[in-house]
Amino acid sequence: MKSSKSLKVLGLLLVFTLLLGACQAAPAAPAAQEAAPTEEAAPAEEAAPAEEAAPTEAAAEEAAPAEAASGPGLVCVIVPPVENPFFGAMSEIAAAKATELGYEVLQLVHDDDANKQMELFETCIARAASAIILDNAGADASVAAVQKAKDAGIPSFLVDREITQEGVAAAQIVSNNYQGATILAEYFVEMMGEEGNFVELTGRDTDTNAHIRSQGYHDV
Repeated sequence: MKSSKSLKVLGLLLVFTLLLGACQAAPAAPAAQEAAPTEEAAPAEEAAPAEEAAPTEAAAEEAAPAEAASGPGLVCVIVPPVENPFFGAMSEIAAAKATELGYEVLQLVHDDDANKQMELFETCIARAASAIILDNAGADASVAAVQKAKDAGIPSFLVDREITQEGVAAAQIVSNNYQGATILAEYFVEMMGEEGNFVELTGRDTDTNAHIRSQGYHDV
């Protein structure tokens, strides 16, 4: 990212340098005209390029509002049911940040249904979204939707839950669920005096995090 920005800055500096060079070379033209004072028709010829340039300037002025109106684009935020405060907060925070950056935001809920999630992805693709922020509906079942968005040129950024295939999502931002589970399990064992029965409540079978956390508990 930094190298890309640096290249853009260098490019702008190069163009700026060339423009300065052109401005410095421009005064040579009047000197040539002074050497031939008999050619008084020259000013009339100089007026012609100004008329030709007018349409170009007008076109640029017309194009500017169109670019401004389009804005940075659309960001889709797709999460599990927002009745869970965690997912609701995630959606609101992501939407607020995207809005702050100037994006239009579409907040969607897949209800942990991979088929519904695919339909939501198709909606985002049809609307030519700039990016998709996703807390997915299944580690395996979500790969196809993320791949479809990638094929359409739309990057997907996954949070909280990861998918099983690498290189499909633009990024996967997740916690170390195994480490967290082992830390909690060690504390639980200490509080129980290393004896006693316990009941484990697992999450959805399609949720990779649920399996990883369960493994962490059992390893302790």
